[in-house]
Amino acid sequence: MKKIKFFFSFIAIVTIIFFIFIYVFLKNLNEDKVIGELEKKYNLNISQVNESQINVFPYIKYNTSLKVTNFQNQFNVDQIDIAISQPIFSTQGNLHIFLDNISLTNLKFSNLEIRGNINYFQNYITNQNNFENLFDGIYEINGNFELLTTNEER
Repeated sequence: MKKIKFFFSFIAIVTIIFFIFIYVFLKNLNEDKVIGELEKKYNLNISQVNESQINVFPYIKYNTSLKVTNFQNQFNVDQIDIAISQPIFSTQGNLHIFLDNISLTNLKFSNLEIRGNINYFQNYITNQNNFENLFDGIYEINGNFELLTTNEER
């Protein structure tokens, strides 16, 4: 009987420690730092459309919506919807990005959908100082594009 109590007590303690670790991990994820680094490095203006949402149980899920513009107005994204999810007891997570409209100088993308399988925890641990590699994984990209030209360019 004591062995059974010890076993269930051990499982309960490990579960509590695991959820504390996940909570601390999510609280240390600083959105402003990541957005600030991207803005400085690529000369962008990034603003949040909706407040980010984080769920922890039954799986970790993060949702946000952003608007991105380039200071030279050569690059514009009307709205980016990002959904990141990671099952708690699984190593592979999912990334889903939907971009409404992307306007480059002479190229316009619409309804661009990016889906990927990513191991967030392993990428975060190995790339804490390099956020560019945080989303290393395999992606599937679907969408429409349109080449904008004038009569002189044709």
